[in-house]
Amino acid sequence: MNLIQYNYEDQTQLTPHFKASEWRCKCGRIHSFFVADTLPFLLEKVMKQVGASHGYISSGYRCPYQEKRIGGSGSTTHQGYACDIKFTDFSGKVIDSRWIVLALEDLGHVYGIGYKCGGSSFYTHIDVKPRKWYGDESKSMTQSCCDSFYDYFKGQKKETYQVFDLVKMKWLNKIVVNEGKCILAYAGNFGHAIGGLKIDGFTYRVHFLKMNVWSSWMTGSDGYAGNLKDAIDGIQVKNIHYQAHLKNGDWLHLIQKVDDTALGYAGIYGKEIDALKLKK
Repeated sequence: MNLIQYNYEDQTQLTPHFKASEWRCKCGRIHSFFVADTLPFLLEKVMKQVGASHGYISSGYRCPYQEKRIGGSGSTTHQGYACDIKFTDFSGKVIDSRWIVLALEDLGHVYGIGYKCGGSSFYTHIDVKPRKWYGDESKSMTQSCCDSFYDYFKGQKKETYQVFDLVKMKWLNKIVVNEGKCILAYAGNFGHAIGGLKIDGFTYRVHFLKMNVWSSWMTGSDGYAGNLKDAIDGIQVKNIHYQAHLKNGDWLHLIQKVDDTALGYAGIYGKEIDALKLKK
């Protein structure tokens, strides 16, 4: 990893989604700035992982003057190694910081991750300074909160799941993983396409039939995957077995992994899903 110096007006396209100028210091003075060469590529990996369409950097490089002006010590990872950023999905919806920090952990990033950067669930601090720091910035800007964000978020909710019925236009009852029988063993109504999915305790996403794109990754049921209006034809859920039922069709084979192959998601592209079953 190297710090690369750029002139104030530099518009170099560093990666497909990020320009050097996005790291420009916001102190109001005209001066050069630095960006670690690995950081923009890490952001691209995060975008792919969560299904983001855009990333908006609110704070990139900070000169010592700017750092002190906002109440810092004058020494910071923002002197080339970091950025504070929010991501949006293809519908324009902001992806919660929770999903970003979990995506970074999934990618094996063991340097700097700040959940709820500045106290906002929209923003995440990401840095490549060589040391591990996982923090909850809504509670402390300096103290590490955990060794794993999965452990940090775990254990507060039951493992349940539910789907949004596009015929009844409402969320159906929650189904408890591994507990229900007969019609309580799965989420959905046969013959009614689903347009949304919520799962407690797991990371998941859905594929939109009409748009032919995957949604952003979600974890837990504080949010949901889907847009509640377009049918879903693919589902991926991490760390659990899952199975989809096709509208006017049958249950498909049980899926045990998440990848880009036909056995890495539940569903068939182009065919509406009307029910989901999760199994441990």
